[in-house]
Order: sequence, then structure tokens, then C-alpha cells
Amino acid sequence: MVRLSALCVAALLLLGASGALAGRCPTGSNCENCDTKGRCLTCSDGYGLTPKGKCIACKVPGPLGDFCTNCDGNAKYCKACSNWEGEGTGVYAKNGRCERCPDANCEVCHNGSGKCQTCFRGMAVNKATGKCTDCADKNCITCDSSLKKCSSCYSGYAPNSAGACVRCTTAHCDVCSSPTKCKYCSVGYVLVGGKCKACKVVGCDECKAGRTDVCKMCEGGVAPKNGKCPAE
Repeated sequence: MVRLSALCVAALLLLGASGALAGRCPTGSNCENCDTKGRCLTCSDGYGLTPKGKCIACKVPGPLGDFCTNCDGNAKYCKACSNWEGEGTGVYAKNGRCERCPDANCEVCHNGSGKCQTCFRGMAVNKATGKCTDCADKNCITCDSSLKKCSSCYSGYAPNSAGACVRCTTAHCDVCSSPTKCKYCSVGYVLVGGKCKACKVVGCDECKAGRTDVCKMCEGGVAPKNGKCPAE
């Protein structure tokens, strides 16, 4: 007879308890998570949870009402706006309505207060003013609140240890993880041994990783055949 340790028994009980809480949601219910009885716990974006555990479409008044992502309890009163599929929209919830963030350069602001959390690319929330301000480095995509230290740069550049955007040293490199290390090469080139080398296949936009003689994607999105691109 196999004996289980107290730790194993506790782990099995915990798994059983967590599994009992999760259930399959009915098709077309617009529900993200359900209990074992099919009662909804959380709804999909754009829907609100009723006291009976059903999901109803949000119908928030106003020109930006379609940006509402959570209207639990009242289909006409929004609790959260923006961030559709993780993308900021510059919209937030205020008094049950969706409105533009007070700062026109803000991508994500706090629902309720409107305080900016994330600015559009090339800007950051200035720690001195609380407003979205251009990063000091024109090649910077995201920088810290001092505006001086960059964490990501535009194509062909990468931040160095000081947070400045420096041009990639590898020729034909579009995206580098550091000034001396390429991550993605330009169209028609492939990374081989840390360097971007030209694809040797005629009509090829992207070669197979580490190979210059095998095509992965031909011009115009055409699929290659046996690693080669079809003749025009």
C-alpha cells in the first residue's frame, strides 16, 4: 500500500478545491470564468455581470461609451474604460461615463482619478510636473520619469548601460537588444553568428534562422517551396 506524506495530501486537497471552483462557461454567454454550476464569475470586456450571474452588453451613454470594458451591476454605468486587449486608448471611466484622459498625450490613465500611468511612445510621466513630456533622447520609445534614461529605442538603436539610445553596431540590423547584439535583421537579411547576412535565395524576404540558403517567406507573403521562391 502506497502511503502519501502529509504534504502530498495537502497538495491534492488544494488542487481538488481549486478545480471545484472552476467550471465550463455556456457557449455564447460572453463569460470569461464560471463556477461548477455554470454561474458566471467574470464577464468578457464590454459586458457587465448581473446579480443573477449573467453577462449583459454594456450600453454606456456618450460618444465614448463603446470604450467601456466593465459595467458590472448596471449596463449604463461604466466602471472601467480603455485597455481593449491590453492596448491603451487614452480613455478612462469618470462618473459612470468614458472620457478622454485629462492629458491628451496619455495612453493609460487611472479610472476615476484620471491620473496618467502610461504616456504614448516617446514620452513619459514627468516626475516634476506629472504630465506627459517628451523623452530627452529623440530615438527613445520609453524612458523613466526623469526623461533621461531610456529602456527601449526606435529601430536601429538600443539603450546602453547609461540609458542612452546608441546606434546598433551590426550592419543591416533593425532591432538590437544592446548596441553590440542584434536581435532582428532588416528585410532580406538573416542573423548568422551574431551578424546580419544577406539571404542568397532570389525573391526572399526572410530566410530561415541561421540559414542564408533556405527561404522562410518570399516577397509578397508568398510561401516558399523546398526553401526556394517561385519564379515570377
